[in-house]
Amino acid sequence: ITRDFVLAFLSQFVFSFAFSMLIPTLPIYLLRLGSREETIGILIGVFSVSSLVLRPSVGNLLSRVPERQVMMAGSCVSGLASLAYLFALPFWPFFIVRVIQGAGYALVSTAANTLIANIGPAGRRGQSLGYFFLSFNIPFALAPALGMFLINHFDFTYLFLTSAALYLCSLLLIIPLRKKKIDSPKESSFHSGP
Repeated sequence: ITRDFVLAFLSQFVFSFAFSMLIPTLPIYLLRLGSREETIGILIGVFSVSSLVLRPSVGNLLSRVPERQVMMAGSCVSGLASLAYLFALPFWPFFIVRVIQGAGYALVSTAANTLIANIGPAGRRGQSLGYFFLSFNIPFALAPALGMFLINHFDFTYLFLTSAALYLCSLLLIIPLRKKKIDSPKESSFHSGP
């Protein structure tokens, strides 16, 4: 348990909380806007597709850019997407916001896992990652209830602003992470000749 581990854990915890609040609430939001059920399914599911498709590219990016910077970019993108929900109506504007938020999730989660794998002691990487995954799982269990509380006692505007504020908190927790230099990939030393 190091300073950077704690900062990364708290940042991912807050980030996951902001994301998980939207899991049960966005379908209700779309339903109230008059979207059909199949449309809601597409608009909710495109987030996961976007995140999944972009992860290999994020992994490639992490060989050239420090994890901290990628996490910061992902938090900014996700926060802006939460604010964009206030203005994006179904179908295409909302679809684009969901794709962008999926990209933000791919950036943060991939970079955070890579960071923990890199800073964890060689003999305890599995243990480090096991503890770190609690920053995903605990918010997934708690945040949906808070999201429902917010829409039942306030409104969706309050929900989206709260989500954006949590992404900002996540960003503020990432900033103090120690900067790391990226070593440029070395050319192969394999020679076919003598």
